[in-house]
Amino acid sequence: MKNILTLLIICLCSTYMLSQEKWGSYDGSIAGTHFTMVEACGDSVEASTGYWFEKMHINVLGYTNEGAGRQVIGDSVFFKHSLLDNSASILLYDYSVEVGDTVNGNWGEFIVTEVDTEFAIGKERKRITMESTFDGHLDIWLSGLGSKVSGYLQPGSPLFAPDAGSEFSCYLNELSGEYYYGDKDPSLCMIFPTGSTCITTSVIDKEFVENIKIFPNPTNGFITIKIDNSINKRINTQLFSLDGKQIMNKNYDVDNLSLDVSGLIPGIYLLEINQNGNKSNHKIVIH
Repeated sequence: MKNILTLLIICLCSTYMLSQEKWGSYDGSIAGTHFTMVEACGDSVEASTGYWFEKMHINVLGYTNEGAGRQVIGDSVFFKHSLLDNSASILLYDYSVEVGDTVNGNWGEFIVTEVDTEFAIGKERKRITMESTFDGHLDIWLSGLGSKVSGYLQPGSPLFAPDAGSEFSCYLNELSGEYYYGDKDPSLCMIFPTGSTCITTSVIDKEFVENIKIFPNPTNGFITIKIDNSINKRINTQLFSLDGKQIMNKNYDVDNLSLDVSGLIPGIYLLEINQNGNKSNHKIVIH
């Protein structure tokens, strides 16, 4: 039997070119429900690790995370948090699993209970049904499309939970103009064929990003931000929750500063650092 590891990572940084695919889902938390759109930008970039990834772009409540990437190798889909750092990619999907295999991910352990096919976006695709060993909720993957239950970046997520959850809405292949709704109501789809949102005029200064040090991370008190070789010391920092809510927005005139996060609920947050037009995004873990 296989033991497959799938995790959820939120993406950040910069991107270009035209989109080819879009996925929509409704993600829920204690703050409410919001629509999330994930877009594959259609071009590839060499990550700092030396491997090539297709750029991904995510929009949550108007807050845009740019520059994550995916890498498709055979039946496996890998996801990378940021193409500008040396973070490891994670295995998001493995469509080679069969009945009886175990899938371990961000939402616990699943057992594959059925493998068949479903016609979607022009062809028959492998359909993988799996059941949570914790509470019995189901996840269903379609080869090449991701989870038709919980959404592309949230495989295995429960649809309803006190503090988190995700529900697939729709998929759009922009090359063919064809939508896939699964078993969902088409009126709930908020993806429109209006062209790519990947196009941006912003340019990420890789040297600026590499000069930023953030520690400790994870933390339960303070985080220190240190920017080496800084000339203009004026720095803006913004901290966001995963549902796009701004938690903090502060300006500083130093290149070595501390942020007090001791009063925040444990979880994952997004930190944006802006100095003289250069932006850098970072995942912050508070425990």
